[in-house]
Amino acid sequence: YGVAGEGAVETEMAMLYPFLTFNGATEDLAGDTLVTQQVSAGLRVTFEPTGNLTPYLSLAYQGTRQESALTGTTEHAAPRYGFGFDARMDNGGRVGFDVDLGETVEDLRDIGLRLSYTLEF
Repeated sequence: YGVAGEGAVETEMAMLYPFLTFNGATEDLAGDTLVTQQVSAGLRVTFEPTGNLTPYLSLAYQGTRQESALTGTTEHAAPRYGFGFDARMDNGGRVGFDVDLGETVEDLRDIGLRLSYTLEF
């Protein structure tokens, strides 16, 4: 289950996209039920294109709570950072590259990389 909200604010130099998300899940495991809830609030800044390249930066704060009858309750909150770009190709395609950095649980950091190519015709 989950809910999300976002907005858009145009400035002279960039588009600002504030967002807020809430996600939750319940898993029935052998002899235990795990309940996970996660909330994230942040801002993505998409800058004006430079040639065919449109860069962006994002910053968010993410909090996670897990409840388990076997292990108890854990809570963790940490910032998340992102950056990337979208580039238009001369053949009508688009190339996207994104990097997402954060900390999933205490002392467990994660990095997400995404490279995409889209051809529109």
